[in-house]
Amino acid sequence: MSDAAENPALPKYLQIARHFAARIEEGELPPGAEVPSERELAAQWSVARLTANKALRELRRLGLVETRPQSGSFVVERAVAAIARDEPGLHMGYPGDGYRWPALGATPDVVADAEPGLAGGAVTDPAVRLLRAGAEPAPDSLRPEFPDGTPVARIRLVRGDSGVAALVTSWFAPGVAARAPLLARADALPGGSGRYLAEVAGVRVAFGHDRVTARLASAFEREHLSLPDPAAVLVRRSARHTADGVLVRVDDVVQQPDRWFAV
Repeated sequence: MSDAAENPALPKYLQIARHFAARIEEGELPPGAEVPSERELAAQWSVARLTANKALRELRRLGLVETRPQSGSFVVERAVAAIARDEPGLHMGYPGDGYRWPALGATPDVVADAEPGLAGGAVTDPAVRLLRAGAEPAPDSLRPEFPDGTPVARIRLVRGDSGVAALVTSWFAPGVAARAPLLARADALPGGSGRYLAEVAGVRVAFGHDRVTARLASAFEREHLSLPDPAAVLVRRSARHTADGVLVRVDDVVQQPDRWFAV
């Protein structure tokens, strides 16, 4: 088993994924390097192969590795990701674990949890407009995350006091949304969706991971962010889980590459 410091509060597969994410981010495993196979991970970490498989899937989800049929899993070029680190609002306490959110400005959960009339944290007195809410199919890139039904989406336009805008879409897992019916209504959630979920459904986020990608803006994004056609955007995707690994929500924060919220 690896001699890396373990955090017993995390599921074993995330402990393994964190270990290899750190080695990749520190350059110990450079692009093109092969990571251990499912069988090797199971032996090294004394876990079931199912757990090893989940660890590799987590690394693929983070964009850190790719698996090639009949060849193995390899570190990808210029991977940008961070997983399961302590941040305001998660309260899991992982001091000194070495993970940092990408240098993109405000704490992800502050922006992603914004609701009309709610202000606080790194986004000072934001103007938040709820564009729509309700059950709707997830984009193709997210459908594997919601295999058991249609998620509930809340789409907001968030504008900071500096004028920087973000288009924020929160996708709530069907099982979570069923216990919190106001998520699907086009009404503001007092205290934000995180507090609402905790108080009404007893659902609390314990850990999460982020991934940042760049792509061309959709027509909907161009309209609400006042962008030309074509225009590039950065998308910070944040997946949030309960302590036992159940997916609660996925947040997409879309902004211009040079206009991130300032801390």
